[in-house]
Amino acid sequence: MEKAGIPPLHVLQMTTLKGAGFLDRMNDRGTVDTGRNADLVHLDANPIESVQNLHGINAVIRAGAYHDNQKLSSMKERLGTK
Repeated sequence: MEKAGIPPLHVLQMTTLKGAGFLDRMNDRGTVDTGRNADLVHLDANPIESVQNLHGINAVIRAGAYHDNQKLSSMKERLGTK
């Protein structure tokens, strides 16, 4: 999408905020706030500069559990993924 000329911020909004709206889940998804289901990805670089920066995942917070890069790599190995 970015290569087609869509700004990175709009790509991010399409995959988070707009996606939650499309699925009619704005009451519990799409933004980070108290009482919402918020899985977070900690990136090495700013995805607003380029959506390619989404590939540089440093850590993930999923269901309240913190998974650092080492743990993510271990999980990928166990699952046989890159």
